[in-house]
Parts: sequence; C-alpha cells; structure tokens
Amino acid sequence: MTYGEGSIFKSKDSHGRTKWKVEVTTGHKPDGSRIRTRRTVGSYAAAVALRRQLVADRDEHDLSFENPTLDTFALWWIREVRALKVKPATASDYEYRYRKMISPTLGNVKLQELESRRVSSWVNALLLSYAQDSVNGALGVLKMVMSAAVEDGYCRKNPAKSIPKVSMNTSGHSASATWSADEARRAAFAAEEHWFGLPIVLAVTLGLRKGEILALKWSDVDFQSEILHVRRSRREYPVFHADGSSHMETQESDPKTKSSKRSIPIGNKLTLSLWNHFIQVHGGPFGDDEAYLVTARNGVGPMTSTVLNRGFKSFLHDNKLPVVRFHSLRHTAATMALADGVRIESVSQALGHSRIDTTKAIYALSVPGLNSEFSESNQRQLSRDIAG
Repeated sequence: MTYGEGSIFKSKDSHGRTKWKVEVTTGHKPDGSRIRTRRTVGSYAAAVALRRQLVADRDEHDLSFENPTLDTFALWWIREVRALKVKPATASDYEYRYRKMISPTLGNVKLQELESRRVSSWVNALLLSYAQDSVNGALGVLKMVMSAAVEDGYCRKNPAKSIPKVSMNTSGHSASATWSADEARRAAFAAEEHWFGLPIVLAVTLGLRKGEILALKWSDVDFQSEILHVRRSRREYPVFHADGSSHMETQESDPKTKSSKRSIPIGNKLTLSLWNHFIQVHGGPFGDDEAYLVTARNGVGPMTSTVLNRGFKSFLHDNKLPVVRFHSLRHTAATMALADGVRIESVSQALGHSRIDTTKAIYALSVPGLNSEFSESNQRQLSRDIAG
C-alpha cells in the first residue's frame, strides 16, 4: 500500500487491548520531510473508514495538504532531491529543459489538475518549434517530475506516463539529419584553411562527441602509435539562481559511458595533420602535453561549448554547407563508414557505444547497403562455388 493512500497499523494499548492506528501523509515541510496525521480507533473496519475520510479530507484541502503548481514542485524536486543523485551538469540540464520547454506552458497548472490530454497538446505544440530529440528530452523530464509528485502524494496518477515518445520527426526543425559523403568531403577540405577546422575533422572523421572533442589534450594523442585516447568529456551548463537568473559553469568528467573511454587508431594522414597543428600552436616540436587540442580562437584556454557552437555556425555559413547540428557530424562519420563496408562491430567500438544493438538501431535503416549485404554476400559465394 502506498503512503499516498494512507496506512493502517495493528497495535496494543497499555492494557493489552488491540487498537488500530491510521496514518495519512497530508503535506511536506520545506526540507522535503512528510507531514503526517495519526489517529487511533478500536476496530479494523473503523480504521478503514477513518483512513478513507482522512484521505478525502486531505484531497479536499481540509487538512494542511498543499496543492502546489507544477513550477513550485518541479524546481524544488530537481534542486533538492534529484540533484543529490546525479552530476551537477545533469541536474542543471533538467532545470534548463524544464524552464525552457515545460514551464512556459504548464508551470502554473496545479499538480492535481494536470491531465494527460493537456500534456499531449503540449507535446504537439513543441513539435512545431523543436526537434524530436529535444521534445522527447523535455517529456522525459516531465515524466520524472510527475512520477515524484505521485510518490510524494501530491497527485494520484502521473498524467505524462501514458504519453509516448515522439517516434518520427514531425517537428518544424529544418536542419538536415546528416551530411552526404560529398558534403563531408567538402567540409574536410574547407577545414584545412578555416580557424574552426580541427573540431570539424575530429567529428566527421572519428565520430567524436562534442564534449569528447572539447576535453582532448595533447597527452591523449600517441603520435608514434597513431592512436587517439578518449578519456574524458567537457561540457558547459547553466547554474540557476533562486530568482531564475543563471551563470555558465564548465564540468570535466568521465565520458558518457564506460565504453566511451576508448582508444581509436587514427591513421597516418590524421596523425600528421595533428602533428602539424601541434607544431603550429607550440611553435616547435616541444610543448605542453596537458594543453587542450581545441582552444579558444585567441589560443588562450580551452574552447567552451558556446564558442564551439558559434564557430560551427560560422563554418557552415562560410562554406555554404547544409545546416546540421554539430552532433550530426558523428552520425555522418558512422553512416559513411558503414556504407563503405566497415563492420558494424568496428563502428560501434569506435563510437563508444556500449552495445552493438545501439549502433544497429540508430544506423541500420540509414545505410541501405546493410540490408542487402547478407544476401549479396551469399549470392557471390554461391556463384563462385557454381563456377568452380
């Protein structure tokens, strides 16, 4: 029995007579601890009736139970509860998504008045302005918040639970999913002369994530063995204040998953390109191995996510390339490799996926050759056998 509906306990009084205690949560203190009301009656039937009455009274607000708005509960829960279980950057991401995509439409709604129909309408409205992944991310945050509200007894059911993720991109987001192989070659060629070239090459050649690129240091490049070690990730995130204002902070931590820590063979051409970049930055073959590969445009300090996004937009504009998200360069690298016949196991390992199934789910339908590779391979072998 959940505490949201109250509890009944059997006990004995000082004379050894059986008594029944009824306990119902009626609200929460500022520190998150529960406010409870307890009553004692002489029979189980009376306890059941009393519990039913206390719950009804609570929900009618005759007791001290509060009925907060979604804003009040969500911001408290993200900051005071969820933040204790996740990285600061993750908690900040939840609050950012909430403030940007949830609060403007649903923030003033009372928790007990939020219905599935309203959540569904909110999702459909978001799709007019945001990409599918962004909408699903916001929906995920709302589901977590409402699940916590149910668990804490503020509402009876989670109105977002029945709303499915958006499974096809019906949004008005106009950015292309990936570049074609020809567009990727154009970008790689243009990167040789552009100040923002190095992040482009690392993303479209190796499929590195944005945070992995920003965290790379020269000590991660083994020039002799022609291997790049991905050891950490770096990201910028907003820290919100009580008045809703915010400032940006940077966090460096382990990559996304355990398998994201990986060593990638980079070949002679990319190794030579990185060596030439090292010589240019340090003015010779000796320099600081703990310096970052990708730095601010003035060469002082590591590049931030904000500068990277601006640099990428500048690169696209300068070279008249299709507008895509920076993360799409990772998808471009993967689809080009698969289309060229690279084994999916190798692609999965290079991307740092924890499971090959993840790679298949994301890319198999994007690479037509994968669907026919099995049958075509068998037909070639059978043809050779017959010819022999």
